[in-house]
Amino acid sequence: MSNQRTFDELVAQGATRPTDGWDFSWLDGRATEERPPWGFVRILSDRLGSACATLDIQTGGGEVLAEALGNAPQLPAIRAATEGWGPNAEIAIRNLGPLGVTVENSPAEGPLPFPDASFDLVTSRHPVAVVWDEITRVLDMGGTYLAQHVGAGSNRELTEFMMGPQPVSVARSPDTAVRMAESAGLVVVDLREAVLRTEFYDIGAVTYFLRKVLWTVPGFTVEAYRDRLVALHEQIEHEGPFVSHATRYLIEARRISTNRQRRTTASGLRKPGTAGATARRTGQTRGMQPLAVHHVSVNVTDVDAALAFYTDVLGGTVRGDRPDFGISGAWIDMGASQLHLIEAAPPLALGQHFALRVADLAAAVAELRARDIPVGDPSPVGPGLQTFVVDPAGNTVELYELVDGAGAGTAP
Repeated sequence: MSNQRTFDELVAQGATRPTDGWDFSWLDGRATEERPPWGFVRILSDRLGSACATLDIQTGGGEVLAEALGNAPQLPAIRAATEGWGPNAEIAIRNLGPLGVTVENSPAEGPLPFPDASFDLVTSRHPVAVVWDEITRVLDMGGTYLAQHVGAGSNRELTEFMMGPQPVSVARSPDTAVRMAESAGLVVVDLREAVLRTEFYDIGAVTYFLRKVLWTVPGFTVEAYRDRLVALHEQIEHEGPFVSHATRYLIEARRISTNRQRRTTASGLRKPGTAGATARRTGQTRGMQPLAVHHVSVNVTDVDAALAFYTDVLGGTVRGDRPDFGISGAWIDMGASQLHLIEAAPPLALGQHFALRVADLAAAVAELRARDIPVGDPSPVGPGLQTFVVDPAGNTVELYELVDGAGAGTAP
């Protein structure tokens, strides 16, 4: 009888606790979940610090975005978020309003209430639905989608305890996400997966979790699953914490395959810059007078794969005069300049790239597409045209054509 009262009390605690927002602090001491090794909030903070216009989709109560903005080295000029559930949207406005974030009430299934090419960074943590075409549409050329998704079969042990054996849908798998992203015109440049041990110490924690994380047991109510809750309560009482495993993956993808729509200061979507400013050469000596860029060095994870890309695909020529530096690499002639490959982990993609000037960008794009290399459509920039490709290590390369009749210019 006492055990039944304990069961009823614990379930009542989990059944009556508000589940608005994405704050799980009520589970402290009642459940634990390992954290993914990559540290999503840390990565997000770094990216926010270098972005101009950002959008966080399905922000929940804005807790994760608020923490990331609080740790960012500087704030983006434009900050927006969406949330489709009314109670969460109200919490998000309270959490994010003081940080200058505009919160739009927008359903998870889309469409996103923003013009095309509005953002250079779109983010999300645990989105319920991912509308890839809409993400691509609101991203500017070269923009990034950075998110942590819930993977396929997450907490399957808990699902099957409550519902019996269930097929694992591939809809939430990383492979499906990559395929959908690429079909929407994005190129995936980073994908990391993790399986995370989760422990529930009492049935109240389980009840609260199932009410909050709706996809674990779709349609969960205490009344409908009371018998299974009783059985799980008895198991925890006799055997200790119930162990399950959550699945997560980090995905980063870039937009490189649609015509660029330039943002302007007047539209409120571009941070004021210094384009067109005249460079000053105060105190420059004749000795320190740049003549040209001699070479650019990039880190690659696989030198052979990078060599094949930069020679067979982009037309470079391997040089034979590279000294033995004690690390794998290669020197490649790319027209009048050189590209130096270094076998090392590439840095986080924060917009850095180098540009190769080509004689006929349209012809180059056609050749690349004939070889199934993802490449964007040429778009105007300054006195020329540009597009982007991504090498096997995830480094962005701009292809640039100076338009006939234009003065000497450089790609950004």
